[in-house]
Amino acid sequence: MNLTVGILAGGRSRRMGCDKALLSVDGIPLLQRVINAAHTLADNCIIISNSPSTHASFLWPLFPDRFPNAGPLGGLATALHHTTTSHLLLLACDMPNLTPALLHCLVDRIHPSHGGIVPEDGERLQPLCAIYSRSILPLAESAIGQGRLSMQTFVRSIDARIVQKEEWAPTSEANDPFANINTPEEYEAGHRKAR
Repeated sequence: MNLTVGILAGGRSRRMGCDKALLSVDGIPLLQRVINAAHTLADNCIIISNSPSTHASFLWPLFPDRFPNAGPLGGLATALHHTTTSHLLLLACDMPNLTPALLHCLVDRIHPSHGGIVPEDGERLQPLCAIYSRSILPLAESAIGQGRLSMQTFVRSIDARIVQKEEWAPTSEANDPFANINTPEEYEAGHRKAR
């Protein structure tokens, strides 16, 4: 498959107060849980991280964020820059409920006419568990240059194929596969959900 998996592990974790990629749920670091869900989907796998010594133990190639003050959109642009395949599966490092079946559901919908394949959870788009065409890199860099950093807005500008909840829900064992962990309270809730 002409796909790269890119995991964003370079966030500042301000609300958590520590590197959330290293926090464990059921004894497995969050970053490793995402790797476990995604590693069989592609031969090319990368981590976008501003802490290479911290994340080196995960054994995937590491690249620093080219746009460190541009949030997840900067991480997407960085991952696309380092992608040599036609598509990138972009994942945040803090989603403990991801499953290979859910990710396969997205991969199965890749089509050259779409700038992205983005799931929707019934309320909002999930751009940090989505597939992007490498061809959108100039659009991402342009949005960053103009200070338009919202991933929700960006996804709506790239002719993305939206995957409705009814399409992906049968592939997910979790009530909320996109639940992410940003605060100590969400970390505690993540522990409970994963069990």
